[in-house]
Amino acid sequence: MKKKIILPCILSLGMLASCGAPAQEAETHTEKETVTKNSWEAEQPVFVSAEKDPQEYIFSEDYSNDMEERYKKLEQSAVYKEQIRNFALKTLPLLHQETEESTVVSPLNLYLALSMLGECAGGESRELLFNLLDTDSIEELRTISDLYWKAHQQLTPTVTEMVNNSLWLSDLYNFKSTLPEIMNSDYHASVYRGEMGSQKFNDQFHDWLNEKTNNLLKEQADAQQLSPETSAALVSALYLKAAWAEKFSADLTDQGTFTTPKGGIETEMMHSRLYGDVFKTDSWSAHGLPLSDLGTLWLYLPEEGTSLQDILSDPKAYELAQSEETDLDRLRGEVVLSVPKLDLKSGRSIADDLKSLGLGSLFTASADFSNLCEETGMCVSDIYHAAGLKTDEEGLEAAAFTVISMKTTGIITEMDEIEFTCDRPFVFILTGDDGSVLMSGTVYQPIQK
Repeated sequence: MKKKIILPCILSLGMLASCGAPAQEAETHTEKETVTKNSWEAEQPVFVSAEKDPQEYIFSEDYSNDMEERYKKLEQSAVYKEQIRNFALKTLPLLHQETEESTVVSPLNLYLALSMLGECAGGESRELLFNLLDTDSIEELRTISDLYWKAHQQLTPTVTEMVNNSLWLSDLYNFKSTLPEIMNSDYHASVYRGEMGSQKFNDQFHDWLNEKTNNLLKEQADAQQLSPETSAALVSALYLKAAWAEKFSADLTDQGTFTTPKGGIETEMMHSRLYGDVFKTDSWSAHGLPLSDLGTLWLYLPEEGTSLQDILSDPKAYELAQSEETDLDRLRGEVVLSVPKLDLKSGRSIADDLKSLGLGSLFTASADFSNLCEETGMCVSDIYHAAGLKTDEEGLEAAAFTVISMKTTGIITEMDEIEFTCDRPFVFILTGDDGSVLMSGTVYQPIQK
């Protein structure tokens, strides 16, 4: 069975009464003035070949047609892969703190989350988000979000990749009436309205989130609350299900020693011997593990004197992950790979990191979120990001979410053997077929509870 990768991203926007007058009699307002419906369901793609037998499917015309259509969408989203790479290069050295603890982060997930926040922002606040997201207009940001949504939608007998978005609104406040239409059309988000803080609305919120994440982050998801003080919550979820293009043999998995900063530990190591490439710089070496009809999990081993943060700050690491068209030294032969099974989870507030990247004023009374609500007395109070990743012989499984809280303010014969043994701290970067950085991580110890 192929494993599931799920990357949910939640933006929780908590706002008090200064967001606007309570809309207790919303039905008396015109559609131009306020939101009056209970829900707006975004149009979802139709997958006609999803129920077919996998073995029959890969030799069928449907497979060829699906792949042709998929690569057309990937070509369109790949136009903007530089924006995702630049965002990752700016944020990941900060988000992967220089500690002795393993961390996992989803750059694409966070990018899409902040894009939705950018839709709600105005004035200088929007410009600050544009700068971080490497865009210069809301039209381009909408295009990027739309294209990445389309490029990451596939449901076939061999692979699943889907994005689901939603916006949750309080029934007490007046919001921009154009917001549901924009969220529907440009972010493919469904919009729901109800009583914030009520058990019924929270249950509906948790059910939606857990369904889209397959309960992989249930504890974290259920901890997110639509409190009475919350007036809106934005949710973006990325779901993946994939297997290695060449699976590891479970018969070869054994116990091995992984050297952590605190000493050696025994862990399960997977092994393979496959023809491939190892790329090298003076600071690190890298090898890619392709996934079937998806992307690649890149592994980066530092040389002596190089920290994991040095790798995360190196543009060449991202250039390699997004395209193998590189001038890096390439060793080609039978790669004798040893890599531990991974079971990693991490989560923390990243507010200070984003403040240091130029978003400091979004956390103050000068923030402008007038495109969500007429009043501007709102600011971001905290941003929390959590993620996890597991690997085994079959494939990988991962999940992540971001919570943005807001408040009011006033073929080969002879080959060289190339050993690539991940028995000490290393970095991984998971990319999609369009070059987007789906996840990254620092591995100081393979299993972290």
